[in-house]
Amino acid sequence: MGGAERAEPLMERTYVILRRYLNRMPAPAMLEVKEEWPFLFSQRGLFSHFGLLTDVNILQKLQEALGQRGQTILQFCQTLDNPKVREVLASYEPEASEKAACILLLLMVYFKEPTEKLMLEVDTCATAADVVNTAALPSTPCLIIQARFSHLHRDSDAFTVCFLGINPEKGSKAKKRSSINPHVSTLHRKLIDFEWSA
Repeated sequence: MGGAERAEPLMERTYVILRRYLNRMPAPAMLEVKEEWPFLFSQRGLFSHFGLLTDVNILQKLQEALGQRGQTILQFCQTLDNPKVREVLASYEPEASEKAACILLLLMVYFKEPTEKLMLEVDTCATAADVVNTAALPSTPCLIIQARFSHLHRDSDAFTVCFLGINPEKGSKAKKRSSINPHVSTLHRKLIDFEWSA
């Protein structure tokens, strides 16, 4: 990944070729994609591709989301009588970089989503080969964490790519407006009520 400065503009110029390659049927195997397009598997490459695909600067989007709703979500969750929520909050340290991980985990607990669908915790000494050969990897993309939650702030950029700006308002991947999931709508209403009462 030492040639990131050269690779990023080349990835932009070959974006259409890459999209055709990724969207072909049958879909290419992940190992094949990694061999053909290795820069796509770097953090910088993933952020760059995501920006081209969605017209969203994901790091900026994370900062905006944390600034607009992050603290409200944390404070709202502190009022909940839920042991799993309390467990996540007990592991949280109020650093901005760790806040993203905490909020994501709180939302997953709130919506009763199993964290193993998004995160797979492995031994801190495990290599990539160990994980591929021994871990029960889910069929969907996930984060492989080699540390306890209290150290997740080091990987907060990894959380960024998982939950922000997936359905942008503009760009080629923008969806037509549809109804919001009722559970999300309910949480949104509760957060607004919480802000008003605070």
